[in-house]
Amino acid sequence: MDDAARWDAVEEAIELLREGEFDAAQRALDDVLKEDPQNQYAWYYTGTAQFERGQFAEAAVAYREALRFAPKYLGAAIGLGHSLRLAGRPEEAITAGMIALDIARTREVDATNNDTDAHWLLALTYAQLNKPDLAIRHAEAFLLGNPELEAQAEAKALLDSLRGQARPLKSVN
Repeated sequence: MDDAARWDAVEEAIELLREGEFDAAQRALDDVLKEDPQNQYAWYYTGTAQFERGQFAEAAVAYREALRFAPKYLGAAIGLGHSLRLAGRPEEAITAGMIALDIARTREVDATNNDTDAHWLLALTYAQLNKPDLAIRHAEAFLLGNPELEAQAEAKALLDSLRGQARPLKSVN
């Protein structure tokens, strides 16, 4: 099966995921995987459905499968890293983040902007591991990619916290 056909096969499930219908999306993805167990997109979106339900260990398994069939699938590497981080396996999340950086940097299309999500994953994971110098380095690299305003605010707040500059919120009363 070619890549376009594999993508077409998961479109219904993607729409269900967007609507928050995680169980229905999973059933649709299971059907796709019965027909084509090597469909990297079905594995990726299976991981997404499980991640959204808080099933981080299961999501990691699905993202690994997506990477098995598409080793350069950047989204799957990022999803794997966040799943491992939230499943309490930060050392493995670091490995996934490094793999994601390698994937992003080997792409021919403007690699400097493709690695921002990998840097954010690594910033959060190093912060979780209480390695502030590394977390700061990756949070700053994330900001160089000019992320959306909400993501910039999160990264700046993380940097303030890591640098010991976080300020308590003041009451508006």
